[in-house]
Amino acid sequence: MTYLKYILRTCRVVSCTALIFPVPLISGPKNTLAATLDEPTVKAAFVLNFARYTQWPEDRFETASAPCELTVFGGEGVEEAFQRIEGKPIGTRRLKVRFTHDTAALDGSHIIFFCNGTPPGELARALEVVKEDTTLTIGDEMPRFLGNGGLINMFKKNDRLRFEINVERALQVRLKFRSRLLRHAIIVGGP
Repeated sequence: MTYLKYILRTCRVVSCTALIFPVPLISGPKNTLAATLDEPTVKAAFVLNFARYTQWPEDRFETASAPCELTVFGGEGVEEAFQRIEGKPIGTRRLKVRFTHDTAALDGSHIIFFCNGTPPGELARALEVVKEDTTLTIGDEMPRFLGNGGLINMFKKNDRLRFEINVERALQVRLKFRSRLLRHAIIVGGP
């Protein structure tokens, strides 16, 4: 088995269990799964699961077979991890991944992952560009991300990757999250 196949297989295991059992990001001698995965790979698996447990209105896609487009905004060193999830199924669609540092390139995105370290000014401009769109916005350890209009924010707590969801904002942009995802989230806002 090639290394890439091993990583993809491991990512499938992580993506199936990550929502139920958050993966420790700092490995000890007994934690071989976390030792084989780097942090960007774990975060890419979480983003893939967020997409799988999110429902967009049908009119958000141009055709019934149009891909689900993920834009990774900012950041360095995450490209390889996110390229590995390209083409993965999201319901009946396939995931298409692109990378940018330009807010003008966000048009058409169904999901935007904002990398940790994105300058606050760029983040604010990007969130303003998509605030009326039915776009799943995900922040990578960004304080006040949900308060600024983001939908999901990932953060580390006790060496585990956790996430919080702004349900009220999701309803405003016509996105629905499956209960399986919400059970494992810290809910912010709500009806």
